[in-house]
Amino acid sequence: MKKIVSLLVSACMAVSALTASAIALDYDTPVSEEIIEDYAIFNSLTSGISISGNTATCTSTATAGTASSISATQRLQKYSGWLWFWDDVETWTQTENRTSFVMINSKSGLSSGTYRVVTEFTVTSTSGQTETETATSFERTVS
Repeated sequence: MKKIVSLLVSACMAVSALTASAIALDYDTPVSEEIIEDYAIFNSLTSGISISGNTATCTSTATAGTASSISATQRLQKYSGWLWFWDDVETWTQTENRTSFVMINSKSGLSSGTYRVVTEFTVTSTSGQTETETATSFERTVS
């Protein structure tokens, strides 16, 4: 009887070890996944940042096929260094009465740190429907 119990325990341990290594292999395997946004009115949104010296250039674009107006609030943010908090450095707003939108702003005299641009877009369609979406840039560092 002891042999049967020890054999069952050994089999369970072997199966669990194989399962753990299989899970680890799956976890370590990179997954490539395309994320497709499903907008009601917008066709595309972008928010970008480039750094040259201590100057950030912030670029935000949007297109919407049935837009009567597109407005945006563009925020240059600096990482606070604590958890996931970001502090606003500068904020700009702009409105365009057309189907395409481009907003470019610069801020100089930045201190060292990590920066990003967050843009909140609002579009109003020709039928009066509104949609609000947010686009966030990659992070860039000022040395």
